[in-house]
Amino acid sequence: PACGRRAGVLVVLQVALAVILLTVSSLALRSMRELYAAPTGMQTSGVLLFGLEFNDAQYASVEEAHAAAIATRNGLAALAGVESIALAKALPTPGDQGAISLAIDGAVASPNEARPTAVVTASSHDLDRTLGLRMLAGEWWRDGDANVAVVSSETARRYFGGADRAMGRRVSMTQGDHMLDARVVGVVNDVANTDRTELPPARVWVPLDAKTRRFTYLLRSPNPASLPPSVRTVIAANAPAVPIEYLQTFDDALAQAASSDYMIIGMLSGFAVLALVLASTGLFGVVSFTVAQRTGEFGT
Repeated sequence: PACGRRAGVLVVLQVALAVILLTVSSLALRSMRELYAAPTGMQTSGVLLFGLEFNDAQYASVEEAHAAAIATRNGLAALAGVESIALAKALPTPGDQGAISLAIDGAVASPNEARPTAVVTASSHDLDRTLGLRMLAGEWWRDGDANVAVVSSETARRYFGGADRAMGRRVSMTQGDHMLDARVVGVVNDVANTDRTELPPARVWVPLDAKTRRFTYLLRSPNPASLPPSVRTVIAANAPAVPIEYLQTFDDALAQAASSDYMIIGMLSGFAVLALVLASTGLFGVVSFTVAQRTGEFGT
């Protein structure tokens, strides 16, 4: 009957659409896996990280907060198995803040040209060793250095015309509530963007602001999973009133940042499988109905 034929055509179309949806979601999942498997520019394996905020409820002055932060750092550095330790204001890549405007020495923008922008990451002097960053020119700043900056390869290419031409130039940016005028002392490899679908951003690394109260601690160790009990003991001894935030490995932090994307793709795949099952069930029903109607013809 014509009605049965129309129903059959409709179900076949449903099956075809479900197969297309399942194929697209599978390709999207594979692309997502390849995207997040791409190098970040950092050696994140073997790094344990956590956050501490030395707020004014526990430490009335910034000096007291910094003293507790440094005492904690020194205690952690003395732990067995800790190869290096660094502090940062925000975690590179998953914890990046938005890009800010820069003023570059010798660069004059035209009236219609946007000002240079970069992601600014404030950290301690030994972050390069802790994260395995590669110096392409110059060197990372030393402990106690001020008004210095290390720029990424993309920053040097985009705004200075190359790594060699970036050395010794000055960049100005807002850091906290003041303007930082820094001299470029080194160029380092690019680090991935928070949005992994985008190319690495222009990035500027600067020393921690003296008024910083919230720190991300990064510890490099051959076995970071064994460190949490010792880390809690050191923090309890040096900053007992400060709660620990997100004590985890860097690789786990990256996986957690990617989890929302994987969840969306997983839901899409689930709907595709459900649509395929329902369409296949409908196709089976149409075929069964057609066969039942023509049973008499098969018996003659």
